[in-house]
Amino acid sequence: MSSAVENKVAVLLDEAERRRACAEPASRSMRAALERRRKRGTVVRPHRGVYARAEYWHALTPDARDLHVMRALQRRRPELVFCHESAALVWGLPVSYGRLGTIHTVSHDDGHPSRNQGIMRHRLPGDGEVTVREGLRVTGLVRTAFDCMRAMSFADALAVGDELLRKSTLSRREIRSRFIEMGKHARGCRRARGVLSYADARSESWAESAARALAVTQGFAMPELQVELAQPSCPGSVYRVDHVWVRTDGTKVLGEVDGAQKYYDERMLKGKTSGQAILMERQREAELTMYGMPVMRLSHADVTDAERFTEKLTTYGISRRPEIVPVVRALAKSNPDAAISFTVVTVSDVLEVLAGSDLGHE
Repeated sequence: MSSAVENKVAVLLDEAERRRACAEPASRSMRAALERRRKRGTVVRPHRGVYARAEYWHALTPDARDLHVMRALQRRRPELVFCHESAALVWGLPVSYGRLGTIHTVSHDDGHPSRNQGIMRHRLPGDGEVTVREGLRVTGLVRTAFDCMRAMSFADALAVGDELLRKSTLSRREIRSRFIEMGKHARGCRRARGVLSYADARSESWAESAARALAVTQGFAMPELQVELAQPSCPGSVYRVDHVWVRTDGTKVLGEVDGAQKYYDERMLKGKTSGQAILMERQREAELTMYGMPVMRLSHADVTDAERFTEKLTTYGISRRPEIVPVVRALAKSNPDAAISFTVVTVSDVLEVLAGSDLGHE
C-alpha cells in the first residue's frame, strides 16, 4: 500500500474516532484499502460498509460500539430513525449488554419486523414522535421505553422503567396513559404497564433494578432504597446505601449492589484511579459496619441468577413469603396496572411513626 493511501486511511480513521463513530469509506479504492487492513487484523468491520481500528474497537464497551455504528449509519443515511434498544442507548436508558449488537431502526412499510445484516427494522404505529439527540434521530423517550419494556425480561424492563421515571417530566399516571394509547396496535402493552407499576425512580442502576425484580418474583420483602446514614467520621456528611433489607426477626441488613463499572468508567471515577476507588469503597464499608448491621453485597452474578440470589438473601435471613409469588403472577395477567409486594414493618417502626404524630403525644 502506498504511503499516500496509508495517510488517507489514517486520516479517515482518526476523523471517525474524533466523532466517536465508525469510518465510512466514500470510494471503492478506500474500501479496498480498509479491507486489506481488515485481512491483516489491524482493522475491523463491525457492520457492512463501516470500519474501525481493531485496537480502538476492542477497547470500547458494547454500548459504545453500538453507538459508533449508529453514528456512521446516520451519516450515511440521514433519514434513518433509531428505535427500541438503539434509541434507549441515546436516551441514556439502561440496556444490558446481552441485548446489544443489533441496530434497531424504524421501517416505513407495513410489514412485520425484519432482521438483515445486523439491522432490525420495526414498524411503529402510533404517535410517530421523532427527535434528534446528539446528532441521532430517535423515537421519543416514552415511546422508546415502551417499546423496550414490552419485549424485555422483567429485570431489564424494570431498569428501563426506573430510569424513565427519573428522566421523564410526566407522572407515572401520565406515562401509563401514554402506554395505553401506544398499545392499541402493539403487542406487549399490558406487560409494559405491569412493569411500570413496579418502577421506582430511586433505583440508580441496572443491577439495583434487577435485584428488586428478583425480590418481587422470589417473594422477598422489598428493601428501602437509597437510605442515607450519617458518616461516623465526618459529622454533617452522609453515606447513602443502595438498599436496607429487613430480616424475619426485624433486624436490618445494609445492601450494596456491586458494579464493576464504577471502578473503570472515567465518568464515575471523577479523576480517581481504579485503585483509589477500590480503597475508598473499602474504607466506606468499614465505617458502615459501625452501625451494627451486616453489609450484604450483591454482585452481577447474584442479580442474574434467581437461585443464587435466593440463596444469598436466605443466608442473610431476609424476610420471605413464597406464597406471594403466584399472586404476583396472577395479578400481572388480571390487572397489570397494580403492583403487589410486601415490606416488613417492625414494632420499632410503628413506635417511631407514633412518636412523630399527634397520637404519640396524647
